[in-house]
Amino acid sequence: EMNFSVTSENGSWEITPAAVTITAGDYSGTYDGIAHSPIACEVTGGYTGDLTCTNDPALIGPNVGSGSVAPVIVLNGETESNFSVTSENGSWEITPAAVTITAGDYNGTYDGAAHPPSACEVTGVYTGDLSCINDPALVGPNVGSGSVTPVLVLNGETASNFSVTPEKGSWEITTVAVTITAGDYTGTYDGAAHSPSACAVTGVYTGDLSCINDPASVGPDVGSGSVAPVIVLNGETVTNFSVT
Repeated sequence: EMNFSVTSENGSWEITPAAVTITAGDYSGTYDGIAHSPIACEVTGGYTGDLTCTNDPALIGPNVGSGSVAPVIVLNGETESNFSVTSENGSWEITPAAVTITAGDYNGTYDGAAHPPSACEVTGVYTGDLSCINDPALVGPNVGSGSVTPVLVLNGETASNFSVTPEKGSWEITTVAVTITAGDYTGTYDGAAHSPSACAVTGVYTGDLSCINDPASVGPDVGSGSVAPVIVLNGETVTNFSVT
């Protein structure tokens, strides 16, 4: 040993952290009443070991809205200091479900009664528990026409989860045709005046209409002529009828 003069020079070592990126998942969709998971969180890099990651939040929705999704590292036995971790947020958005509410219609002739339009309908890819009603709920009974407006009924749903398009319906009640027919009288002179046969009102619906003969009596003298029918409304509205 005395034959050598030994100088020691130390070496060095360094292991630097492995660079990894954890990227949260995204979700985009329209409201369908249920919560959804973003796509899976991913760990990427030259060496990722046993690292995994999860999304925070793990579920988004069900309601309309938007926000970010954060990645959360899961070590699975790895030592965190062995890695240089870059986090990249994901995002989520749930847009309103498009629905159409369509009011019902009614078309008919006057029959003295009010009538409901056909049922109001809610249509769309997803309608949840939505329903709708007609305004007005009853139309008539008198002759006329107008529109029917659909009114949304939420039944526990949240209005902001839907984009609602209303479609109006319509109604029309037309006059009912009636005929008033005067009576007749035929006879030989007997010194007395006589009543023609009764005036009659006929048609699919005649309501409370009646009619009388004009003149109410004929004679007593020999002759001939016409008898005119005269309508008697008895509380009915004349514009509800088309009278012959």
